[in-house]
Amino acid sequence: MVVQIAPVATLFAFMVGITLGLPAGYYGGRLDTLLSFLANLILAFPVILLFYLLVTPEIVLTGIPTTWRSSSSSSR
Repeated sequence: MVVQIAPVATLFAFMVGITLGLPAGYYGGRLDTLLSFLANLILAFPVILLFYLLVTPEIVLTGIPTTWRSSSSSSR
């Protein structure tokens, strides 16, 4: 399955880079800074999503949400 996803991810990164890189390189200045930031944000999103998917089970297993829920209901 990873072999099927890799070309799609590469094509997506290529398209984002071309679409935002050409105007940024041609005009430069603040537009370059803005488009570079936007490209980094778009390309970093899957990594951020993966981080949340990896960390969320650890948070749920600690039992913190149930502790907060029981202490807030007993104080009422």
